Amino acid sequence: MQTGDHVSGALQDLCTGTVRLASRGVADFVPADRDWSLLQMLGSDVLIAHRVDEAEHDRRQRDGLGALLSSDHLELLMSLPVGWPVPVPSLSHCDQRTLRRMPRGSVRIAAGAAERLAVRPARVDLAVVPARRWRAGLERAGRFAPFTARMMWLQRMPLDVDIMVRESRRFGVGVMVGPSEQAEVLVPPAPFIQRRFTAAGWLFTEQAYQQLR
Repeated sequence: MQTGDHVSGALQDLCTGTVRLASRGVADFVPADRDWSLLQMLGSDVLIAHRVDEAEHDRRQRDGLGALLSSDHLELLMSLPVGWPVPVPSLSHCDQRTLRRMPRGSVRIAAGAAERLAVRPARVDLAVVPARRWRAGLERAGRFAPFTARMMWLQRMPLDVDIMVRESRRFGVGVMVGPSEQAEVLVPPAPFIQRRFTAAGWLFTEQAYQQLR
Protein backbone atom coordinates (compact mmCIF):
# COMPACT_ATOMS: atom_id res chain seq x y z
CA MET A 1 0.00 0.00 0.00
CA GLN A 2 1.32 3.42 -0.88
CA THR A 3 0.19 6.92 -0.10
CA GLY A 4 1.30 10.32 -1.29
CA ASP A 5 3.74 10.50 1.59
CA HIS A 6 5.50 7.28 0.51
CA VAL A 7 5.94 5.95 4.03
CA SER A 8 5.32 2.27 3.31
CA GLY A 9 8.72 1.32 4.78
CA ALA A 10 7.83 3.03 8.03
CA LEU A 11 4.46 1.31 7.91
CA GLN A 12 6.20 -2.04 7.85
CA ASP A 13 7.99 -1.00 11.05
CA LEU A 14 4.61 -0.21 12.53
CA CYS A 15 3.35 -3.65 11.58
CA THR A 16 6.22 -5.39 13.34
CA GLY A 17 5.17 -3.70 16.55
CA THR A 18 8.33 -1.65 17.08
CA VAL A 19 6.39 1.54 17.66
CA ARG A 20 4.08 -0.16 20.11
CA LEU A 21 6.99 -1.54 22.03
CA ALA A 22 9.11 1.61 21.94
CA SER A 23 6.28 4.04 22.60
CA ARG A 24 4.91 2.82 25.89
CA GLY A 25 2.41 5.64 25.93
CA VAL A 26 0.30 3.98 23.24
CA ALA A 27 -0.45 1.14 25.64
CA ASP A 28 -2.28 3.66 27.83
CA PHE A 29 -4.88 4.26 25.12
CA VAL A 30 -5.80 0.75 23.98
CA PRO A 31 -6.70 -2.43 25.88
CA ALA A 32 -3.87 -4.92 26.22
CA ASP A 33 -5.76 -7.69 24.38
CA ARG A 34 -6.13 -5.74 21.14
CA ASP A 35 -4.42 -6.81 17.92
CA TRP A 36 -2.74 -4.45 15.44
CA SER A 37 -3.11 -4.54 11.67
CA LEU A 38 -2.11 -2.37 8.74
CA LEU A 39 -5.14 -1.56 6.59
CA GLN A 40 -6.12 0.93 3.93
CA MET A 41 -9.19 2.88 4.98
CA LEU A 42 -10.72 6.25 4.20
CA GLY A 43 -8.03 6.93 1.61
CA SER A 44 -5.08 6.32 3.95
CA ASP A 45 -2.76 3.59 5.08
CA VAL A 46 -3.51 3.21 8.76
CA LEU A 47 -2.46 1.00 11.65
CA ILE A 48 -5.46 0.07 13.76
CA ALA A 49 -5.79 -1.45 17.20
CA HIS A 50 -8.75 -3.79 16.98
CA ARG A 51 -10.57 -6.79 18.35
CA VAL A 52 -12.51 -9.22 16.17
CA ASP A 53 -15.66 -10.70 17.73
CA GLU A 54 -14.61 -14.34 17.42
CA ALA A 55 -18.10 -15.71 18.06
CA GLU A 56 -19.56 -13.56 15.28
CA HIS A 57 -16.63 -14.38 12.99
CA ASP A 58 -17.11 -18.13 13.54
CA ARG A 59 -20.85 -17.82 12.96
CA ARG A 60 -20.29 -15.95 9.71
CA GLN A 61 -17.79 -18.57 8.61
CA ARG A 62 -20.35 -21.31 9.23
CA ASP A 63 -23.11 -19.42 7.45
CA GLY A 64 -20.96 -18.33 4.51
CA LEU A 65 -21.41 -14.66 5.35
CA GLY A 66 -18.62 -12.18 4.71
CA ALA A 67 -18.49 -8.45 5.41
CA LEU A 68 -21.75 -6.52 5.10
CA LEU A 69 -20.97 -3.52 2.92
CA SER A 70 -24.43 -2.20 2.05
CA SER A 71 -25.68 0.76 4.08
CA ASP A 72 -29.27 -0.26 3.27
CA HIS A 73 -28.68 -3.71 4.72
CA LEU A 74 -27.08 -2.30 7.85
CA GLU A 75 -29.88 0.23 8.34
CA LEU A 76 -32.42 -2.59 8.27
CA LEU A 77 -30.39 -4.76 10.61
CA MET A 78 -30.16 -1.91 13.10
CA SER A 79 -33.96 -1.70 13.14
CA LEU A 80 -34.27 -5.39 14.11
CA PRO A 81 -33.53 -6.69 17.62
CA VAL A 82 -30.92 -9.43 17.86
CA GLY A 83 -32.44 -12.86 18.32
CA TRP A 84 -36.04 -11.63 18.47
CA PRO A 85 -38.41 -12.48 15.58
CA VAL A 86 -40.23 -9.50 14.05
CA PRO A 87 -43.32 -10.10 11.90
CA VAL A 88 -42.42 -9.29 8.30
CA PRO A 89 -45.77 -7.53 7.62
CA SER A 90 -44.94 -5.05 10.40
CA LEU A 91 -41.99 -3.76 8.37
CA SER A 92 -42.35 -1.00 5.81
CA HIS A 93 -42.65 -1.97 2.15
CA CYS A 94 -39.16 -0.57 1.58
CA ASP A 95 -37.73 -2.68 4.43
CA GLN A 96 -39.52 -5.76 3.13
CA ARG A 97 -37.89 -5.26 -0.27
CA THR A 98 -34.49 -4.86 1.40
CA LEU A 99 -35.16 -7.94 3.51
CA ARG A 100 -35.56 -10.05 0.37
CA ARG A 101 -32.07 -8.95 -0.75
CA MET A 102 -30.31 -9.60 2.56
CA PRO A 103 -27.30 -11.95 2.36
CA ARG A 104 -27.71 -15.43 3.74
CA GLY A 105 -26.61 -15.55 7.36
CA SER A 106 -27.48 -11.95 8.19
CA VAL A 107 -31.13 -12.62 9.09
CA ARG A 108 -33.28 -15.69 9.62
CA ILE A 109 -36.76 -15.66 8.08
CA ALA A 110 -39.17 -18.27 9.34
CA ALA A 111 -42.90 -18.48 10.02
CA GLY A 112 -43.44 -15.03 8.55
CA ALA A 113 -40.96 -13.37 10.91
CA ALA A 114 -37.46 -11.95 10.48
CA GLU A 115 -34.82 -12.49 13.16
CA ARG A 116 -31.56 -10.56 13.07
CA LEU A 117 -28.43 -12.69 13.31
CA ALA A 118 -25.59 -10.32 12.34
CA VAL A 119 -23.86 -8.10 14.86
CA ARG A 120 -20.84 -5.85 14.56
CA PRO A 121 -17.89 -8.17 13.77
CA ALA A 122 -15.04 -6.05 15.12
CA ARG A 123 -14.16 -3.06 17.28
CA VAL A 124 -11.52 -0.47 16.42
CA ASP A 125 -9.97 1.33 19.39
CA LEU A 126 -7.28 3.47 17.76
CA ALA A 127 -6.21 4.49 14.26
CA VAL A 128 -2.58 5.59 13.74
CA VAL A 129 -1.95 7.44 10.47
CA PRO A 130 1.69 7.87 9.37
CA ALA A 131 2.56 11.08 7.54
CA ARG A 132 5.57 13.18 6.59
CA ARG A 133 3.84 16.52 7.25
CA TRP A 134 1.71 17.15 10.27
CA ARG A 135 -0.96 19.15 8.47
CA ALA A 136 -1.56 16.24 6.08
CA GLY A 137 -1.50 13.84 9.01
CA LEU A 138 -4.00 15.94 10.92
CA GLU A 139 -6.38 15.94 7.97
CA ARG A 140 -6.07 12.20 7.36
CA ALA A 141 -6.42 11.28 11.01
CA GLY A 142 -9.43 13.58 11.22
CA ARG A 143 -11.31 11.36 8.77
CA PHE A 144 -11.53 8.73 11.51
CA ALA A 145 -13.10 11.09 14.06
CA PRO A 146 -16.64 9.66 13.76
CA PHE A 147 -15.38 6.11 14.35
CA THR A 148 -12.46 5.81 16.75
CA ALA A 149 -9.66 7.56 18.63
CA ARG A 150 -6.89 8.65 16.29
CA MET A 151 -3.24 9.62 16.11
CA MET A 152 -0.73 10.68 13.50
CA TRP A 153 2.84 9.47 13.45
CA LEU A 154 5.70 11.64 12.20
CA GLN A 155 9.25 10.43 11.88
CA ARG A 156 10.72 13.88 12.57
CA MET A 157 9.85 16.75 14.86
CA PRO A 158 8.52 19.67 12.77
CA LEU A 159 9.96 23.15 13.13
CA ASP A 160 6.54 24.58 14.01
CA VAL A 161 5.98 22.04 16.77
CA ASP A 162 4.10 24.51 19.00
CA ILE A 163 1.51 25.14 16.30
CA MET A 164 1.23 21.41 15.64
CA VAL A 165 0.63 20.63 19.30
CA ARG A 166 -1.99 23.35 19.59
CA GLU A 167 -3.87 22.24 16.48
CA SER A 168 -3.66 18.56 17.37
CA ARG A 169 -5.08 19.16 20.83
CA ARG A 170 -7.78 21.34 19.33
CA PHE A 171 -9.00 18.49 17.13
CA GLY A 172 -8.30 15.65 19.57
CA VAL A 173 -5.69 13.98 17.35
CA GLY A 174 -2.77 12.37 19.15
CA VAL A 175 0.79 12.85 17.90
CA MET A 176 3.62 10.32 17.93
CA VAL A 177 7.04 11.54 16.77
CA GLY A 178 10.31 9.81 16.03
CA PRO A 179 11.71 6.83 14.16
CA SER A 180 10.04 3.61 15.14
CA GLU A 181 12.71 2.58 17.64
CA GLN A 182 12.48 5.89 19.54
CA ALA A 183 8.94 7.08 18.80
CA GLU A 184 7.30 8.91 21.68
CA VAL A 185 3.80 10.18 22.26
CA LEU A 186 3.93 13.96 22.18
CA VAL A 187 0.16 14.52 22.34
CA PRO A 188 -2.19 11.82 23.64
CA PRO A 189 -5.28 11.10 21.54
CA ALA A 190 -8.60 12.34 22.83
CA PRO A 191 -10.77 9.48 24.08
CA PHE A 192 -13.39 8.37 21.59
CA ILE A 193 -16.93 8.79 22.88
CA GLN A 194 -19.54 6.94 20.86
CA ARG A 195 -22.70 8.93 21.42
CA ARG A 196 -24.84 6.69 19.26
CA PHE A 197 -24.46 3.61 17.12
CA THR A 198 -24.98 4.44 13.44
CA ALA A 199 -25.03 2.53 10.19
CA ALA A 200 -21.96 4.51 9.10
CA GLY A 201 -20.11 3.39 12.22
CA TRP A 202 -21.12 -0.22 11.65
CA LEU A 203 -20.05 0.03 8.00
CA PHE A 204 -16.63 1.28 9.13
CA THR A 205 -16.12 -1.86 11.23
CA GLU A 206 -17.35 -4.06 8.37
CA GLN A 207 -14.82 -2.44 6.02
CA ALA A 208 -12.07 -3.14 8.54
CA TYR A 209 -13.33 -6.70 9.02
CA GLN A 210 -13.29 -7.29 5.26
CA GLN A 211 -9.55 -6.63 5.20
CA LEU A 212 -8.85 -8.44 8.47
CA ARG A 213 -10.45 -11.60 7.07
